[in-house]
Amino acid sequence: MADMTVRRDVPSFAAEESGVPVPALSHVFAHDNDLVIVTTGCAAYRTGISFSLLVLSRQAIDFVTEFAFGIAQRRHAGSLDLAASATLRNGSEQSIDLGVFGGDAATSHRADFRFWVPLPDDADAARVRLTWPTMQVDDTAAIDIRLFRHASGE
Repeated sequence: MADMTVRRDVPSFAAEESGVPVPALSHVFAHDNDLVIVTTGCAAYRTGISFSLLVLSRQAIDFVTEFAFGIAQRRHAGSLDLAASATLRNGSEQSIDLGVFGGDAATSHRADFRFWVPLPDDADAARVRLTWPTMQVDDTAAIDIRLFRHASGE
């Protein structure tokens, strides 16, 4: 079992406290006989959400290389990548830097990673895009801003 704890760009309160469970980000990025990638465990905080990304694969995967998440020296052209963005009230787009709590690659067929998505106060919409060229996955999930605002007390 490979513990891949990173905890980068995550506010201390999100790492130390429990958020309010909310289905603000619930998405299946991939689902077939060989690969399943889904979001799980979404929680709302005052300034953003956390969510887990579960990956189940029939073929063995070297999660340390495939899921380098911002560690340039370990990335390759086919690595899985996550990106987030928000549409602000004025209509402009803003990219969002995801934080990484870390992850656990329990086997070469299963991994679970947890992420932090800070949401701008003036966001009307937000998305998370997952690309993984090696596995031919490219999909975008919407974050339900209304559910986030309600759960975070706004």
